Amino acid sequence: MTTDGVTPIEAAPQVAGLFPDERVAVRRVIAHAGHQASLLPEERSAIGDMAPGRRDEFASARAAAREALAAIAPSLVAGIARGPQRQPVWPDGVTGSITHTKGHCLAAVARRSSDSDSDSDEDFVIGLDAEERDRVTPRIARRILVPAELERVEAVDDEQGQGLVAATFGLKEAFYKAHHQLEPRYLGFDVIQVDIDGDGLARFASTGAALAIDPASDVSGRVTEIDGRMIAAVWIRRSVRSTPRR
Repeated sequence: MTTDGVTPIEAAPQVAGLFPDERVAVRRVIAHAGHQASLLPEERSAIGDMAPGRRDEFASARAAAREALAAIAPSLVAGIARGPQRQPVWPDGVTGSITHTKGHCLAAVARRSSDSDSDSDEDFVIGLDAEERDRVTPRIARRILVPAELERVEAVDDEQGQGLVAATFGLKEAFYKAHHQLEPRYLGFDVIQVDIDGDGLARFASTGAALAIDPASDVSGRVTEIDGRMIAAVWIRRSVRSTPRR
């Protein structure tokens, strides 16, 4: 959708296809100051301490998220406030994730399952992250990778290694965004280990930290490169019997 020269908000089927379920709606937009006019009160209150460029990204990503909400259920469209850890606060019954890098913004949302409004015996949350492929420095790699991940990077050439580090970084960030919706607490980069196959499918394993789920059995992930950015999507499932009522 385009209005008055403001950058358009578009569907992103290639990104939506990274998730294992077609219920996820994804919208993308290039950050533009004009999207600030569409901020709702609970969103506008969060931008006071932001630099101008960050305001543009925040407003544009929120606009994309509201359009994604409208795609899954118009009745769910509402302001998306910023929580105490700067996380998006989604409407009840919604899981979602927002990411932006160098003005490129993505928002993904889906309706969650629960024992009160679905026949499904499984609840889920999603995470989405975008990383500039060439932005991840060796210093960042040493901070985010566990030994087994570093070994895999060192076993390939520099170009492949750069992409592998960026993909792993994105998958970990997407995992943390999803897990935070189950347990709103800080997690370090060393709580999970990620292994990525040639098709971009990810396998997750715990490194021993206490988590709300079992990464090996409850987490799916996929990553792909689009226009020099590694786009990572994570899906965490859990039984509704262990999911607290909202």
